[in-house]
Amino acid sequence: MSAVAFPTAGLTMPVRRHLVAVPDLSAAPAAPVGAGAVATCPPQSLETGARRRSAHAVAAAGPVRLTDRGRAVLVALAFALAAALGTGVGLALPAQDAAPEQVQSVTVGPGENLWTIAESVAVEGQDVRAVIDQIITLNNLTAATVHAGQELTVPAAG
Repeated sequence: MSAVAFPTAGLTMPVRRHLVAVPDLSAAPAAPVGAGAVATCPPQSLETGARRRSAHAVAAAGPVRLTDRGRAVLVALAFALAAALGTGVGLALPAQDAAPEQVQSVTVGPGENLWTIAESVAVEGQDVRAVIDQIITLNNLTAATVHAGQELTVPAAG
């Protein structure tokens, strides 16, 4: 025999208790308990009683409660919905103003900057910052710095 024996002093085997189905006695008619009386179960299967107990237990438990995993799933769904909604709104709105149809050429004077040039060509009530963005786009400028004598293409004034 080729068995190896290990000392088992102090080691005990865990006791396993098995679940036993117990019929639901609350639905059974009350039987007299006394000498010679035998308790009987109602004529139903244990499966039906188990289902009835579980439905009753769920109803008695109160409102539904979320687990941590359920909360994480709801948060992920909320983020996915927000991302889809944001993407839809982003695609629906134009990213830039349309390029102006009419343009003119302006020479930058000494001491002028993009703000003063944009103010001079902006239509009444038009945002000067939007005009500056149009000038930068029309002239392919990488910065908002301009120099005296530089020729700029600007939107035509009203």
